[in-house]
Amino acid sequence: MQLVLRFGIFLTPVIFPLPPTGTARRLMLLNPATPIVATGRAWLTGSGDEIPIAFLLVVAASLALLGMGLLIYKVALPHLIERLSG
Repeated sequence: MQLVLRFGIFLTPVIFPLPPTGTARRLMLLNPATPIVATGRAWLTGSGDEIPIAFLLVVAASLALLGMGLLIYKVALPHLIERLSG
């Protein structure tokens, strides 16, 4: 996992901007963190390199996963407490 994450940082435009065209842009757009970083940078600097649809998809998926996680947590919590106390 660490090896994948090390290469993943190079596929996220954190230090350098998103290339306008090419294979590097296509590879970077596969990373789900790219729309968040690129759109956030565009909002803060005023550049026109935002990706609004992908940004909204990533945020919606994150909120859906958060909701599912909270639901699973609420269902599992009484079972965990029972097992720990017994």
